[in-house]
Amino acid sequence: MKEIIKLPFFLLVLTFISCTSKPSLCDCLTNPKYSNYGDSNYKKCEQVFKDTYGTTEPSNEQMKSDYYNCKSK
Repeated sequence: MKEIIKLPFFLLVLTFISCTSKPSLCDCLTNPKYSNYGDSNYKKCEQVFKDTYGTTEPSNEQMKSDYYNCKSK
C-alpha cells in the first residue's frame, strides 16, 4: 500500500522540479523553445540572462561570444 502512495508523490515532485528548473545559458541562446518573447520558457531565460549579464535584455554584443561558444559544443 505504501508503494502505491509513494509513486504519485514521486511523480508530483519530479514534475514540480522539471517545471521550475532553470534552463542553461546555452539553452536560452540556441534552443528555439526559449525564443518566444513573453511565454513561460522565455521568462525562465530572463533570470538566466539577469544572473549572467546583469540585465534581462542583454545586447547582441554581450551574448555574441557565449552564443558561438554554445554552438561550437
